[in-house]
Amino acid sequence: MKIEKKKILLEELNKVKICDSTRQRFEEELAEMVEQVEMPGVEFGKVARALIKLVCDKHGCGYKIRANAKVLSKLRRQFGIYPVLDPAENLPSQVRLVARLAGWSDEQIAEVEREALEILRKVKNTRRSPLVVGAAAIYIAAILTSNRVPQSLIAEALGITEYTLRSAKNEIKKDLGMEFI
Repeated sequence: MKIEKKKILLEELNKVKICDSTRQRFEEELAEMVEQVEMPGVEFGKVARALIKLVCDKHGCGYKIRANAKVLSKLRRQFGIYPVLDPAENLPSQVRLVARLAGWSDEQIAEVEREALEILRKVKNTRRSPLVVGAAAIYIAAILTSNRVPQSLIAEALGITEYTLRSAKNEIKKDLGMEFI
């Protein structure tokens, strides 16, 4: 990757508030992707923002990134990465993002992921985005499996607010008839 492109990419990535471990993984993926992108005549800053948006979509992160629609559309087709509509689809990568910050073992990760998937199967009505529903399912699953983590940690790992997470958790609790969480 050219030094100038890398500098622009890192500047754009620094505008996104993400934890260090996630940032490091994003940097690695973005470095691979940027080598494959050829968009002559397009400002590289636009390409960088669109690439960051793609990596966020790939991992089910909710970081807010404004990307040029035309550039994003071309890159989506090139890399085959589209927004996720099913919360269960990105759940494994979301659990890993949380686990990295929480320091969970592989056993704990599998346990929380299994329980969160079961919660998602039972949830019927929600007006929330798949990312937020997945985050709330992870939070509830962590409590049910005795792997309790603060809401702030899940919110930070997945790029959503604590308020949004708390509201979604309460909706899911109500939907499933849970009163003990």
